[in-house]
Amino acid sequence: MLYLQKLLLIRRFFSTLAFFSMQTVFFIYLQKKGLSNSEIAFSLSLLFFCNQALAIFAGIWGDRFGLAKMMLLGCFLDVLAYIFFLSADHYFLLLLATTCFGLGSCLFGTNAKACLLAIAGNEYAEKTRLQGKYLKVTSMSSMGAPLLVIPFIKYDHINALIWACFAIEAILFVMMIKPFSQIQAVQKLVKFRFSQIR
Repeated sequence: MLYLQKLLLIRRFFSTLAFFSMQTVFFIYLQKKGLSNSEIAFSLSLLFFCNQALAIFAGIWGDRFGLAKMMLLGCFLDVLAYIFFLSADHYFLLLLATTCFGLGSCLFGTNAKACLLAIAGNEYAEKTRLQGKYLKVTSMSSMGAPLLVIPFIKYDHINALIWACFAIEAILFVMMIKPFSQIQAVQKLVKFRFSQIR
């Protein structure tokens, strides 16, 4: 399980680094593709909505179908998002990209936190330690991303940055496929009903 913990934290760090790097150059990249400011702003709002507002559904699906499946689906949607984003010459493709970005990040993040809690078992101190580590790697990567993009912006290599982010997500997705099969052992599937929400 120690390997699984490290894998989840490593994936969170690099995926968040790529995600915030992409967000930093979001407007610059899409303006160069000829999209209007209103289209870009709405698509960014859609990304944030999918990332935040769908967290409860991400948790429900994790309980119902399994943490591993939902995290792997989140990783896949992140890869798919970059494919749409790189080809986002049309508004519809941009909306698909931002929906996949938001939902993919939400599915992985919500269920990764639940997985770390499940791994910790009934040990409160261990739960706290793992959640602290999760928040730490998230903070470090989100703070480091704006610094990472500075040379790409300065030398006008925005496309190279987006391709690098895409490569990071694709490599992470391939790395996750086999290890995620171990996660089912730490979770009992639950048939969720909305009546359970109080």
